[in-house]
Amino acid sequence: GGGGRVGEIMGSRGHIFGYLATLAFISAAGGQATDAESWFRQAWQDAAKPRFETFVPGTVYRWEVEWGPPPSPHRAAKLRKEVEGKPDHPARQELATLERLLALGGKPPISSYTLWWVSENSWRLNKSDSAAEEEVARFTDVAVSARERWMHAPQQLTITSLTGTGRAEDLASWLQSMTADLHLLLTEGFGISRHVPHDIESFDASETGWTARTLSATGIFFFSGTWSKDGGLGAVEQVEASPAVPGQWGPMRYVFSRASSSAVVEVQTFNLPKSETSPERISRLTAVESFEVSDMSRLTKVPEAGGDDAIRGAIRVKSIHDHRSGDIVKQKIEEGAIVDERTASGEAADRRWLRYLGVGTLLTLAGLLVYLRMRVRA
Repeated sequence: GGGGRVGEIMGSRGHIFGYLATLAFISAAGGQATDAESWFRQAWQDAAKPRFETFVPGTVYRWEVEWGPPPSPHRAAKLRKEVEGKPDHPARQELATLERLLALGGKPPISSYTLWWVSENSWRLNKSDSAAEEEVARFTDVAVSARERWMHAPQQLTITSLTGTGRAEDLASWLQSMTADLHLLLTEGFGISRHVPHDIESFDASETGWTARTLSATGIFFFSGTWSKDGGLGAVEQVEASPAVPGQWGPMRYVFSRASSSAVVEVQTFNLPKSETSPERISRLTAVESFEVSDMSRLTKVPEAGGDDAIRGAIRVKSIHDHRSGDIVKQKIEEGAIVDERTASGEAADRRWLRYLGVGTLLTLAGLLVYLRMRVRA
């Protein structure tokens, strides 16, 4: 494989993992590119792969999404005056969100993700939210093995088999949405909007840089970046995306940087024109590490009441819903012990477990939407 743009990445266990040499869409396959356009066209072609084909078996990816700038104490003080003596004031929700974030250290909300990947039938995704308002939304872990899958949230563990109409498709769709930022970071923008036919319209290069224009049925995309002739390596610095039909969707700007103290690759996303100067979100790929594929059996082992999970440690859920028999076995948990068990009809069990994923995701999104809306008002 070719040399990587970022270079070798230091994993958390101190192992240097030649990651970018492994992923062809980040460097020209089969060796160094002889010119910027050859590099671009190869990277463009490789980024068209289906999402899950870009993940390397035996790899753990860690990334995070920071939602906007830190909360403003001045804004909070202003709102306190506005809502004083007005219990039904519409700004009370915004004030409650601001005060909660300030009490947590005054940092923007951050969603953190870890994906252990072997294949579509063997993976685990852990998601944590630093400022989740509801306990049920503070973390969500989902694991898939050859025999079963499970979802672990702070209050509930849900287990199901892999049989049943629509289950695999539903879970694949959920994983697609959860890994959107990871895919953006790994492909450094080349993977944007590749779910529809997408062509290179123009390409221009200089000794040290390049620009390109691509077009799809839904949008127009302008890329710009750097090029090192000596190393045969290119990098994306910025992507500007506009709808093919004005008003169809909001224009976006993505600004990439790499190899900083806090991230391997970072992208700032601007929702134009309202966030022209301040990014709406900052996504960071913080680590890429190799791990033994044989460890997946330990990582995906179904947690038990009173037992330990390989990552989270002690299981402290209040209920366990087990769908594996076709019915739903509901267990009530107190202090790690099963104190009540009931069986419900499995008629609707086929998709019900995904509702628990939806509840946590919706609660998290609701809080983030309030935060993003209040930033626009501010």
